[in-house]
Amino acid sequence: YLAENAAGRICKSNGWGKPKPWVTFDDGARPNDLVVDHCGNVYVTCTKEGEVRRITPEGSVSVAVSGINTPNGITVSPDGSTLYFSSYKGGKIYSANVGQDRVGPAVEFATMTGGEKGPQSDGMCIDRAGNVYCAGAKAVWIWNAKGDLLDQFETPERPINCNFGGPSGQDLYISTFGGVVR
Repeated sequence: YLAENAAGRICKSNGWGKPKPWVTFDDGARPNDLVVDHCGNVYVTCTKEGEVRRITPEGSVSVAVSGINTPNGITVSPDGSTLYFSSYKGGKIYSANVGQDRVGPAVEFATMTGGEKGPQSDGMCIDRAGNVYCAGAKAVWIWNAKGDLLDQFETPERPINCNFGGPSGQDLYISTFGGVVR
């Protein structure tokens, strides 16, 4: 799945060839980040609209969460029961319980601070233990599943997003304004 921001749509690929348009937001919303849960639902942050939208495997779109100041990064817990998303300008991380047909309510999970322009909470990922990672203005922040801050580490340039990869899936890759670091 690919959030095609400028075109206001989500594209889908079968792993070969160019991704094909799957869902278009007719209201002009521009999708930012997305995550897919265990049931095949796609959750997408729409920053300007202040929403997290849910797309079913059949392509039906609904608003899962609204009224969030600049939602941005998004991830789902390893067991698929909790959705986490960031508020770019607010520096807040939210969590919401999810099920096959429901989301929420969203509650504040953690808060980021710092940065000349504010915390700039951006892209997110989660590890196998359920620790939540979020790119901020100067560092990647890490919380456990209870919302306790475990660590934060600075990157050479402002981090934008992060995800696990590598041969064993245990390397953290962080995209920054200066490139990708591991």
